[in-house]
Amino acid sequence: MKKWHVISLGLLLGWSLFAQHVQWTWKTYTSARKIRDMVLYQGGLWCATEGGLLSFDIQNQTFSAITNTEGLAEVDVTALAVDASGDLWIGTANGYLQRYSHESRSWKTITDYTDYHIHRLALHNDSLFVALDIGLSVFLISRQEVKETYKHLGTEIQSEITVSDIQIDGDGLWAITEQGLAFTELNRSNLLDPLFWTNVTADDGLPATEISALYLDESQLFAATSQGIYTRLPDGTWDLQDSAENWIVRDFLRYGTELVAVTENNLIRFDGLNWINMYSDLPGGRSLATDGEYLYAGTDEGIYMFSSDGLINHFLSNGPGSNFFSDLAVDQDGSLWCCSADYAGSSGSGFFKMNQDHWTVFNKRSTDGILTDYAVSVMVDHLNRKWIGTWGKGVLMLENDTTFTYYNPENGYLNGIEGHPEYAVVKGLTEDAYGTVWMLNREAYGGQVLVSVTSDGIWASYGASQRLTSGVVWAIAVDAYQRKWITTTRRDGNADGVFIFDDTDPVSGPVTARWDTGDGLLSNNVQAIAIDADNTVWLGTDLGLNYYTGSEIREQYGLQSANVHALLVDGANNLWVGTNSGVCYFLNETYEWICFNTENSGLVNDEVLSLAMNEQTGEVFIGTTHGLSVVTTPYSAPEDRFTALRVIPNPFMPEKHGTVSIENLPQEVTISIFTSNGHLVFQKPSDTVYGNTFLWDGRDTEGKWVPGGIYLIVVNNKISEKSIGKLAVIR
Repeated sequence: MKKWHVISLGLLLGWSLFAQHVQWTWKTYTSARKIRDMVLYQGGLWCATEGGLLSFDIQNQTFSAITNTEGLAEVDVTALAVDASGDLWIGTANGYLQRYSHESRSWKTITDYTDYHIHRLALHNDSLFVALDIGLSVFLISRQEVKETYKHLGTEIQSEITVSDIQIDGDGLWAITEQGLAFTELNRSNLLDPLFWTNVTADDGLPATEISALYLDESQLFAATSQGIYTRLPDGTWDLQDSAENWIVRDFLRYGTELVAVTENNLIRFDGLNWINMYSDLPGGRSLATDGEYLYAGTDEGIYMFSSDGLINHFLSNGPGSNFFSDLAVDQDGSLWCCSADYAGSSGSGFFKMNQDHWTVFNKRSTDGILTDYAVSVMVDHLNRKWIGTWGKGVLMLENDTTFTYYNPENGYLNGIEGHPEYAVVKGLTEDAYGTVWMLNREAYGGQVLVSVTSDGIWASYGASQRLTSGVVWAIAVDAYQRKWITTTRRDGNADGVFIFDDTDPVSGPVTARWDTGDGLLSNNVQAIAIDADNTVWLGTDLGLNYYTGSEIREQYGLQSANVHALLVDGANNLWVGTNSGVCYFLNETYEWICFNTENSGLVNDEVLSLAMNEQTGEVFIGTTHGLSVVTTPYSAPEDRFTALRVIPNPFMPEKHGTVSIENLPQEVTISIFTSNGHLVFQKPSDTVYGNTFLWDGRDTEGKWVPGGIYLIVVNNKISEKSIGKLAVIR
């Protein structure tokens, strides 16, 4: 199929076309393991997490997740508070302030703070205090408006400084900043004036720049620092409590008759004289809450439940292990496999499997046999084996979800990087038509960066001797001629373009060609590659999108963002493009761009890193830096054979429905639509029909609306196999 060189459809037109066609369904999946804040609300424990709101039913001990597709303005939730009327207030990392009414099941979103980060929320009468990275703001609940924002909290603290926490006791307010503590009485006349604030800094005997938590308990002020827990003496000086010298507290809470605190790894209590350890194995303690009977600790791995006698239980919500989705693949059973390592190999949480909304996390903490959590790439081969590329430990081959086999420098299959011979990186993975798996051994010592393994276990390596001269290999794909297209990427942008490795000639052996900006590439930093059903090679760079149809490399116009991270060809031969500004798809039927972002769809985050598709269901999986979005599309793969046509809606009202969906289509079919007396009104030839589904808008071949009546839909192929359906058109 020929690709138009100039395609430019704006987002508004694209969204209009999308809405006219079909109302797709969006779903968000996030990791809600890391719990930052907790409040009791409507008989449950509600948690602020980087993956949205998490509601824990204390009685039934079950979780419910609330994300952007259920009403949140953003999933990166940082702070919670419950007001006197019983409404829940939510603050986010991007500054959205939301009010949720459980009674009316409604949301109200306040956007006054969207340029800032909300660190904490605290209530005092009708005022909601909002801790920001520019100071402290007051939001009046009854008037639903910002009263004022205090940007200079005293003469000893600089203006517009981050407030990380707030403690209110009566009419007294304490704020934690990066330069010390700020205190004021809330009944003072003008808190915009820094003279109405009192500061406590390092000069007052407190290591003020490292305060992590505050607590007011019976007129005694506790301050948690990197050097331990301090208390403020009546004369205004500070005293380090000897028994708490090594505790770095994240949160304080009164539980029964004692003050308790949570640290990174411990739960401790204060008996009036000393701090005593209660529990020593918390995985990243962050927050505390109590319902009076039990104590709950929010951690990086869910909720820990305690009684006065000790640990009772541990609860972890089902979900992915992190919200960073660097690569995705769907296996033959319809399960989604996800990788979590960033593109520098500096962070990662293992890899994950999702099957029918149930998640399994594979990492060093949860699974025996996992050598590293830096899983960065994934591919499923024809035997349904999962190949997981890692930063540092080579490639892992997974069979039956239980058998792990690593191939790396330690057993001689791959090479490490120069200076670190044991450290092997595998970023790109693919399989050719013969069942051979190809992998990119990035920056391999000796230059053998391309590695293959046949289905019967024969390994081979290629590199500089085949003119594959770049070590910064990144992504790989195989075209219809079984040539391997290898892209290169560097974080500094100084990459080497694209290499085409051709090993199909048994006489001449492997040869390699290289293309760069001199050949038409927009950038040598090529971050993604995909090859469609017409053997068009799509190349996503940090400066835009290129394509190659057999003659030359050309530029494809019309994207919302030039920085392309991911490419996918769906079952109807549409191209999906993941960028820093959302995801777009190039509609094969009409040569138009349709784009989605967090403003016009259920997309969880605009920075899209990875794409995959379940070609049987039409689900497109969109991996971002802040979660996974799943959108159900009509673009599933064609059927293997003729089955009964599915036509929905039927009857079809064009003005109301936009399009009618003709489904269960096999490959290479012609679609013909006839009136009841046999007159042909519309025909779609076989070389323009892709996928399982065709959407008809109710117009004839001349673009005119067909009248109401009964129509016959005939789908046939070149060997006279056919399927027939009926459609009622109502006007």
